[in-house]
Amino acid sequence: MTPFFPKDLRPNLYRALFCIAGILFALWMFHAYGNDSETHGANLSLYAWLAPQWKAKNGDYGYIWLMIPAACWMIWQNRFKMLQEESKPSVLGVLAVVACLVLHVIGFRSQLPRLSIASMAGLFFAIPYAIYGWKVVQWIVFPCAYILLCFTGSILSEFT
Repeated sequence: MTPFFPKDLRPNLYRALFCIAGILFALWMFHAYGNDSETHGANLSLYAWLAPQWKAKNGDYGYIWLMIPAACWMIWQNRFKMLQEESKPSVLGVLAVVACLVLHVIGFRSQLPRLSIASMAGLFFAIPYAIYGWKVVQWIVFPCAYILLCFTGSILSEFT
């Protein structure tokens, strides 16, 4: 059985905690201030807005509940490769975080939760990119795109 992290590949604890805190803050933010379009229901959670779409009777999105754990598993499988890469913070990552937050504010204020969904999926990539840089984050491009597909599946079906 392999250990979580071998002794020679220990992650930087402070960066890891900062990244986890940033993602947890983003998850909380989209729960507390994610959706302003359902004013009659008075529920601001973006997840409460997404769940009925995922549980629709037509069953088109019943598989989405499995996509998020699959993306997390892909990231977990690449953890050793990510730890071997050079890690340095990225200014482009910080700009991506700011752009995602601005997109969320625009989506929240204009009552377009689909913009907030795209912002949330973007933040899952942008926060680690800002903290670890491109060489580390290149290993999570596919899982983040997979999560983007998970959250924006209903948007894509409306355009086709």
